[in-house]
Amino acid sequence: LIKYYSPKNLLEYLQNQEQNKFAKNKENNPKKLCVYFIEKLKQELKEKENIKSLELENESDLFNSIMQNEEIIYKKYLNDFKFNNNSIIDKIFTGIKLSSFTCEQCNESEHTFKDFYYLNFSLENVGKNIENKFKKIDLNECFKYYFNNQKATQICKQCGKSNNTYNFKKIYLSSKILVLFLENVKEKGSLFQIDIEIDINEYLKEKNKGYKLIGSITYFKQGGSTERYYAYCYSNEYKKWFCFVDEYIYEVNDIIRDIESKNRLPYILFYKDIN
Repeated sequence: LIKYYSPKNLLEYLQNQEQNKFAKNKENNPKKLCVYFIEKLKQELKEKENIKSLELENESDLFNSIMQNEEIIYKKYLNDFKFNNNSIIDKIFTGIKLSSFTCEQCNESEHTFKDFYYLNFSLENVGKNIENKFKKIDLNECFKYYFNNQKATQICKQCGKSNNTYNFKKIYLSSKILVLFLENVKEKGSLFQIDIEIDINEYLKEKNKGYKLIGSITYFKQGGSTERYYAYCYSNEYKKWFCFVDEYIYEVNDIIRDIESKNRLPYILFYKDIN
């Protein structure tokens, strides 16, 4: 028998099990809940399958490298990552991204690889970089800002000098399910435009990838201090969209029209690799 939890029972269970993360009478952040479930499932699957982690002597020596070809570093990272993370959760949700910068003083390049379950986009920062202030923010603008416009102060490991330079980023290994978190939704969410399909090949090592929307969690303020979250999910079995709110479910003909007409703001987006 499969045991099902209603939203209320699930919340009570989490409040009892994880009191520090999901305290009673406090707003439960959907982002924290989403990350919690992914990490919890990964941990339980790892324990069930008795997967042993590889003890790395010095992680920074393996994955943060100077004067090495990025392809060589990536192969090292990928081999160790697959050894330590081969659950179904990793295979579905995990991607690997590259962050590189070139020192302005000695011209040496550094490459760092990191695995991720999701990407964070700040709607406020993205909006500041759009020339046409009347244009809505879409995911194309979010990806462009995330990969091309993040400047940071970094210390070069070769010469030891400080650099205030741009990070060059690229997704080396794309995930089957791409999870995107939108920040500043309550203030800027009305300026965001959802895309059913996105093309991010410009930022991928592996080309010819396409992603299609399969789910979204939206935010809605009913007035006063009352806030609600609505979850949308596409069913492959029925070829239809459904909306979930508490213990209620209703069919949706057009997800974008449903979200916009009811003034709901997209907060988390789930995209599936259509290839």
